[in-house]
Amino acid sequence: MTFIGGVDVLHLPDLAEREQVFTNLIDTTATGNVTGLVTWRKPRGIRVVQFTCVGGGAGGGGGGINAGASTARTGGGGGGSGGVVRALYPAALLPGVVYVGAGKGGAGGPAGGASGSPGIAGSRSMVLIAPSTLAGASFTPSAVDTLCLSGAANAVGGVGGGSGLGTAGGGSTIVTQQLMALSSVAVWTAVQGNAGGAGGAGTGAAGGSVNFGAVHHLTGGAGGAGGAGGINQGGSVAGQGLLPTLAGGSLSGGTTNLPAASDGIYQLAGMVPWMACGGTGGGSTNTAATAGQNGGNGAPGCGGGGGGAGVSFGGVGGAGGNGYVIITCW
Repeated sequence: MTFIGGVDVLHLPDLAEREQVFTNLIDTTATGNVTGLVTWRKPRGIRVVQFTCVGGGAGGGGGGINAGASTARTGGGGGGSGGVVRALYPAALLPGVVYVGAGKGGAGGPAGGASGSPGIAGSRSMVLIAPSTLAGASFTPSAVDTLCLSGAANAVGGVGGGSGLGTAGGGSTIVTQQLMALSSVAVWTAVQGNAGGAGGAGTGAAGGSVNFGAVHHLTGGAGGAGGAGGINQGGSVAGQGLLPTLAGGSLSGGTTNLPAASDGIYQLAGMVPWMACGGTGGGSTNTAATAGQNGGNGAPGCGGGGGGAGVSFGGVGGAGGNGYVIITCW
């Protein structure tokens, strides 16, 4: 297309505009205007537009620390995954320009003590008819401006390890009609995010694992291992179909940081990586002056793995993967 003064003067279709992937991250953590939204212009000659929003995954919690080698300290919980929403609209009912933003994956929590260090929430992806003017950590756009929203709430970060349990972070909750008022004229589906795996118990236990395919094509992060009962392995990702199983991290011999926790992977990467999984959990140790392993980072839309418990330092939680938006029209 060729635009002069905002008008398409040649009326030639641009096939690249018929399917686009948006990975521009929006910032909704500060007060004031939401930043990072970009515009999509509706092409001429189309009848249907489909929006697919995948939210950002949350970070894993940091592993617990305790100077006593035999003292209970739990692994960090894995972060939850983003939700997925697909909405199909008649093109004639849409404005000429919409505003698009991808949810940011949450950072992993640093090494925790008794109070724990949680991972940061993963924010939601969205398509709006007008840019919003309000923001905040749990930002939800105005329902009357919302065409597509990846979840009702952000994916939750894993709880940091310590003397208490490193609880798994919950997945983004399923969106409702009340949050996408304009979707009353659309055909749409929504799927909630997957929770992460719990951190291993403080008496010494492996981190909780997660299963690919339990809800949809994304997973949360696995839990980090607890540390008082010896050297324990971080939680794994149990694969199915084309996605292989990923083993959790393990501190072999108590001092060798191998094998490390795995970052999440994906299969069938066309325009975007999908069939994806979260990071695995970090291994733990009860050897003096030894740190727990870091959790693995999540693939796009997936949660980060929890950090393993350690004596000198706990492992840092893995980061959640960023979300994305796909717009397809025909």
